[in-house]
Amino acid sequence: KHGRWRHFCDSLGQGWVALIALTLPGGGQVLNRDYWKLPVFYGGIAMFSYGAYFYGREYNRLGTEPLPGTPLEALRYEDARLRARMGRDGMIAGACITYAASVADALISHSPNRQSATAAMVSSALLPGLGQIYNRSFWKLPLIYGGLSYLISEAVSDHQLYVRYERAYVALADDDPLTVDEFNGQVPLSTLEYGASYYRRYRDLSIIGIALVYALNIIDAYVDAHLFYWNVNEDITVRAEPQVAVNHLGVRRGVTPSMHVSVLF
Repeated sequence: KHGRWRHFCDSLGQGWVALIALTLPGGGQVLNRDYWKLPVFYGGIAMFSYGAYFYGREYNRLGTEPLPGTPLEALRYEDARLRARMGRDGMIAGACITYAASVADALISHSPNRQSATAAMVSSALLPGLGQIYNRSFWKLPLIYGGLSYLISEAVSDHQLYVRYERAYVALADDDPLTVDEFNGQVPLSTLEYGASYYRRYRDLSIIGIALVYALNIIDAYVDAHLFYWNVNEDITVRAEPQVAVNHLGVRRGVTPSMHVSVLF
């Protein structure tokens, strides 16, 4: 019975392992009979999930409280809410990374002696750069994360500026004297409209750039894994020799100079 189960698990392709690991966290470890890893991944996901729930509840609680009266109390309130939000987001990221690691571990452990393009592709799809680590192309990590960090920071900055200009434009264009924009009416309406359009456009371009870097990271991991065993010998020989063109009957048709080139490696 155990032999049949072992044979069934070992006969599954990487696609099936990826599907099982993606739909059921820990399922890949069961297929690989790495049962000792289950408490690690389940414990990590449970810990981060509880942390996200704890900080999220604190963030929501602070949001329902009345705003403090003094500037110092308001500053402390905003700081506490910011820390709660960052804690919640960090815990969610930790749970996602633990989940991604469980899937990548299942794929990599399923074929430890063979470089798998599926494992590399899924790993980079779950966590950018993970497929490059699997392929041992460590030098690509600064390129991936440098590009993503720059584009994400630009997208966030442009979005914040877009929101500022958009709100100021709406406040100034509503013809309500009680509504005051953050520029106190010193910036013309046309400038606010142009600024909102400008930053929205560059925000969208940054988001497109993020998607392209993410897609290239997956494609690179997949192709690199396919070429992992491609051996290019440094001892390459190129030989060129003249030939005389001959027709299919073996009869010469004049003198037609040609060149035969062969590359050996």
